[in-house]
Amino acid sequence: MATGGGAGAWLARNAPAFGFVQRYSWEPWHYGYLAGCRQVSPVVGVAAAGGGLPSWVPERFRELVTASAAAHGIPAVVLAALLRTESGFDPAAVSPAGAQGIAQFMPGTARGIGLVDPFDPDRAIPAAARLLAGHLAAFGTIPLSLAAYNAGPGAVRRYGGVPPFPETQRYVERIMALAGAGSRVGLPASGVHLLAFADHPG
Repeated sequence: MATGGGAGAWLARNAPAFGFVQRYSWEPWHYGYLAGCRQVSPVVGVAAAGGGLPSWVPERFRELVTASAAAHGIPAVVLAALLRTESGFDPAAVSPAGAQGIAQFMPGTARGIGLVDPFDPDRAIPAAARLLAGHLAAFGTIPLSLAAYNAGPGAVRRYGGVPPFPETQRYVERIMALAGAGSRVGLPASGVHLLAFADHPG
């Protein structure tokens, strides 16, 4: 990948914002996530508290998304992008796998966090913010917290980063792209694969 412009240059400028590091000095395009490395602020490069939501957030949910994100210290645009990706802001959505509501909680996950009715957006949106904030506290970066929301925290720990599941990788990329557009970060149109690799000895 060329590093003079395009996606390569964008990655070189923004990799630290996502908790990635340059892994090999002789391969300046090669970035990854190092397990146990010092993390930068997880909200650098993504809209933090304040600022408006993108126009694609339905009016009926804008105040609740903003308040829920602020209450749990996560970027509102990331929460909004998660909800758009999960359900298209449909409180009645049910996935083929059985995930329910606007935030697509599996029944077991909903029970585990004390959410009685995942089809009630007034309860599900704050619950999604709380769950995502918990993952962010555990893993330190937004991409990893999104991966945990999608694939489960156990999978993120097992692989030492974003799991190598195509669905999860697309999920993280889509939300980060939506959040980037909403916060004017300007992710490249070609996309940057938000893969995370753990170091293994030998």
